[in-house]
Amino acid sequence: MLFEKRHTILGRTALGGIAVGAALALSACAPIADILGGGSVEVPEVPDVELESPAEGEDATAQGPTDTGVFQLSVGDCFIEEEMNSAFLSDGVSEIPILPCDEPHNAEIFHTFDVAGDTFPGEDVIWAEAEETCQGQAFTDYLGVSWAESEYYTNQLVPTSGSWASGDREIVCYANTLDGELFTGSLQGVNQ
Repeated sequence: MLFEKRHTILGRTALGGIAVGAALALSACAPIADILGGGSVEVPEVPDVELESPAEGEDATAQGPTDTGVFQLSVGDCFIEEEMNSAFLSDGVSEIPILPCDEPHNAEIFHTFDVAGDTFPGEDVIWAEAEETCQGQAFTDYLGVSWAESEYYTNQLVPTSGSWASGDREIVCYANTLDGELFTGSLQGVNQ
């Protein structure tokens, strides 16, 4: 699934810097290995470790992110926006790491809807509809306060012309913190 996300100039600059840094770091790995060991690096043997089971009374359920298919994202899903961005930057993205809302996160899906029509309406039309809906009554209904009065922001995942050709019509609205600050709990009815 291909979603497109628009970022502010600051967000685009940060993502570009991360991508360039990752490319430089990855391209530097081979020369360092050549310098240090003639092209090969010996990996030390890792000893077997016996894992402890949870003590009596401790919760044995798995915590942390659960990968969810991009077509299965739903209202109330919580996540860390940077982890979602990383997933979208990887080739062949199909899953997004979703967290229980009682764990630290900085974004939550509050509304999804489908765009009508058989023909891709164009990027500008898709974004205008996404912003109008996601910053409108859907935001107010979920968070309990209007977008203009809220301390939270919105972002959208929208179909691209390529994903539209495959039948994708869904727009996903999510609320997030501007600076990436983590919080716990759901934003539903938070009135902030």
